[in-house]
Amino acid sequence: MIKGTYMKTFSNYLLIILNVFLGVGGLLGGISFVTDTSGGGLGAKLSWLEKTPVDNYLVPGIYILIVYGIAPLLVLIAWKFHVKKAMLLNALIGFSLIPWIIYQFVVLSEKIFLQYIMITLGVLIFLISFYTYRNDENHDVHQPNS
Repeated sequence: MIKGTYMKTFSNYLLIILNVFLGVGGLLGGISFVTDTSGGGLGAKLSWLEKTPVDNYLVPGIYILIVYGIAPLLVLIAWKFHVKKAMLLNALIGFSLIPWIIYQFVVLSEKIFLQYIMITLGVLIFLISFYTYRNDENHDVHQPNS
C-alpha cells in the first residue's frame, strides 16, 4: 500500500507542476499574442500563419490565454476544493494540447523546440489525469496532503 500511496502523491505533485507550467506559460504567451498580434514579442513570425485561417496572432492568443493559461489554473483551484470532475477536466486540457500542436506541426512552416515540449506536456497531463480519474472509485479528487 505504501507504493500506491507514494505513486499517488508523486503523480499529484507532478500534475501540480505541469499545470502551473502550462498555466503560467499560457498566460504569458496568450497575453503576449493578444497585446502584440504580430507575434514579435515572442519571436513568432507572421509568415508562419500563411496556411492558417488567421493573419495575425490575436485569435490564437485568445485561445492560448483561455484554454492553456486560465483553464489549467482554474482546474488546480477546483482540485483544491474537491470538485469531482477536476481530473477529467484536466485530462481534457492535456488532450486538447495534442491536436493543437499536431496542427502546428502540419500547418506551420517552421518547427520550434517549444512545440515538442508542449506536446509532451499535453500527453503527460492527459495520461496522469485520466489515470487518476479512472482509478478513483468515487471519481473524487486525489489531493496531495493539505
